[in-house]
Amino acid sequence: LASYFTSPGYNHTLHPYYFHNLLSTSTEILNKLPPLIRHGDAAKHFHIVGDLHGSLPDLLHVFQTCGFPSPTNKFIFNGDFVDRGPHGVEVLALLCAFCVKGNGETVFLHRGNHEDTSVSTAYGFKSEVQHKYSGHADRIFEAFGSFCQSLPMGGILPRTYNGGAFIVHGGVGENTDPESIQKSPPCALKTPEADILWSDPDLDVGGFRLNESRGDTGSYFGLDVVDSTLSALNVEHFVRSHEVVYNGCNCNVTVTGKKLWTVFSVTDYPNYEGCNEAGFMTFQKDGCEEDVRITRFESEEFEGVVKGFVTSDDIVSTSLIEEVFLHKSVIHDGLVAASTDGGKSVTREEWGAVMRHKTGMKGVDWEELLNIEEEEAVIIDDFLEGFEERVTDKLEKRWEVMKLLHLLFVSIDVDKSGTLDRDEFVKGVEALNNNLPNDRKISGEGLSLFDTLDLDGDGKVDLHEFAALEKFLS
Repeated sequence: LASYFTSPGYNHTLHPYYFHNLLSTSTEILNKLPPLIRHGDAAKHFHIVGDLHGSLPDLLHVFQTCGFPSPTNKFIFNGDFVDRGPHGVEVLALLCAFCVKGNGETVFLHRGNHEDTSVSTAYGFKSEVQHKYSGHADRIFEAFGSFCQSLPMGGILPRTYNGGAFIVHGGVGENTDPESIQKSPPCALKTPEADILWSDPDLDVGGFRLNESRGDTGSYFGLDVVDSTLSALNVEHFVRSHEVVYNGCNCNVTVTGKKLWTVFSVTDYPNYEGCNEAGFMTFQKDGCEEDVRITRFESEEFEGVVKGFVTSDDIVSTSLIEEVFLHKSVIHDGLVAASTDGGKSVTREEWGAVMRHKTGMKGVDWEELLNIEEEEAVIIDDFLEGFEERVTDKLEKRWEVMKLLHLLFVSIDVDKSGTLDRDEFVKGVEALNNNLPNDRKISGEGLSLFDTLDLDGDGKVDLHEFAALEKFLS
């Protein structure tokens, strides 16, 4: 698979039968694993990889550096495999393949907050599946949902590995008991499982408080909580992901010397405007506590793979869905408070008022986006259904254009450098216009467009810059 995905001229994906089979077979294996995995000490190394977000080049770089998984060279992937990046399907296919190959004993997959069909509908993976598997998308996305619910929530490395580690995607909340944690149902936003997936550390405040930055989903937790959690588990390291860090991996030390790590494994992530390093961690058998190995790396190109992201900043309609998901619990509470029939329904106008107030997006015509007739009430338990369907249609149309531009970029990047020079760009625009109807041709002269899109002035246009061509499609 790794060779296949990087073959020259690669512009297609794995056959739907094989991708579905990898998802379903790995789900069978994962269903047999407990919610919290207590690892043995047979392996020489455990490599901990953070968020990947559909970045195939970064996953390939990890394997290039560490070697492929084996009984002595094990990997823990700490959630958020998909969304935002263009290669969620390929990343997931590789991870599932190694899960199947090792029968769940060499690659361990943890659930992240993006391993949820509701979240991945909002952040891009569902649209990616629909684009790559148009005739099989529903069946594959359903299999993805089952895969998500089968994923363990975390793991514990024994003390023989640099003092041991507690590893989860986000963190812990006030009601989190690692020993009794369960596998999370979809879109469970106010549960101990949600705290595992959505929480973030607050280094300045001790204890717990609501995580306002994620719509009151999950908790903020202090270093004192890190201390008490690790002491109860008798390990020295708290490893989590979930947040971009500029150098790929950072560490904070508690008053007792225990360590809180955040590891993020995507380079050039949009939140840092394309300039962050990625990282991963390696725990070594019989190593001392200070010998945890940190590997940081910059973006690397692989032949046949173009790195890029489709983010909420690029797709206006996605930002609406993201805002709703980030505020889902407080919107739900607001709708219940506005209801006059015991929390069952609200009117169209009450819906709009709550959406404006709870999301802070007062300029959005929420009533127009809601896909119901004026006289119908909004059923609170299904309050996203009509809205999500309406806005997702817009998102999918935009996604189709972005994907076509992606494929065009790959085809005209003849030297597979990951960037276009002036000559490649002009020829590409000419080729695109020759295949577009008159009312859809790109307006503007090729060289002037090149200068407009070359935002950093380096004389080259990368995929992110090239995607802005969409604005020039008349």
